[in-house]
Amino acid sequence: MRSEESARMPRLVSMSDLDRGIRGVSPDEADAIERICVHAILATPAAQHLEAWRVTDIVNAHVKRYERGRDFDFTPVLQALLKVRGVTEQDLYVGILNVRVCLAAMGIHMDEPAMKLEENVRRGIVETARAASHSARAAYELRRLRAAINRVERERLGDMLVNNHFITAEQLEHALEAQQQHGRRLGTNLVELGYISASSLAHFLGDQLDIPCVTFIGHIEEKAIAAVPKDFVRRLRVMPLNIQENGSLTLAMEDPLDLRAIEEIVRYTGRVVHPVVAPESVLVYAMARHYGQVQPSRVRDG
Repeated sequence: MRSEESARMPRLVSMSDLDRGIRGVSPDEADAIERICVHAILATPAAQHLEAWRVTDIVNAHVKRYERGRDFDFTPVLQALLKVRGVTEQDLYVGILNVRVCLAAMGIHMDEPAMKLEENVRRGIVETARAASHSARAAYELRRLRAAINRVERERLGDMLVNNHFITAEQLEHALEAQQQHGRRLGTNLVELGYISASSLAHFLGDQLDIPCVTFIGHIEEKAIAAVPKDFVRRLRVMPLNIQENGSLTLAMEDPLDLRAIEEIVRYTGRVVHPVVAPESVLVYAMARHYGQVQPSRVRDG
């Protein structure tokens, strides 16, 4: 059973601590440094051997001695952590790297503390962490998109356009009638009836989903085209545009509300997908240039 001391919550840096110990470091900076270190350590495999309160106390004791303008020395923190039974350098390594990155963003330099890890072990840890980070980023993007898509679907696209004064209620009624007759997408019918421009509709959808929109597709990277097979492009009505430096795929979509299409591309490519919305005519033209003739969509939406 945990002792009463080990069960208590992590302690934040108090104002008295700051006033007594930290020279040239504002309370906000000190609190940020402590949070970075504590959170990074508790996100490592070593956390199973550590109590949050103990990590906080170890970090706080060192942060109080830090002077602004000097390099941050993590060695005393590492040495204190390694005294805890079960904690190893290997388990802490990724956390130390994360601390360095976060402190660098604050303008604070930190050298990697001397460690006994072999180079191949370090590389393996970094690669494993990179893969986990990649998966977490992909999952986050999907959660964010799912929340935005759910909101648009609850409010319905046509009603949102009316409420935001892009079209009138009468125009929406006419477009819905055309949709029933011809089976085209609501947005496509609105554009063809002249009630809204393709560019305005794309920008509106992009704003609602917090994703970019494109009204022209020029150069497309060959490696992006190679990443997504032709049958995916035709069936899902998507167009790969480029692969960014971090490996993520930019994907133009006729229907950015189609989360299942995004999930399918993520599963197939193993990449984080950044969707952008494109008017149907723009997407069909780009698809025809690279994949041959493509028929207009007959998918219904509302």
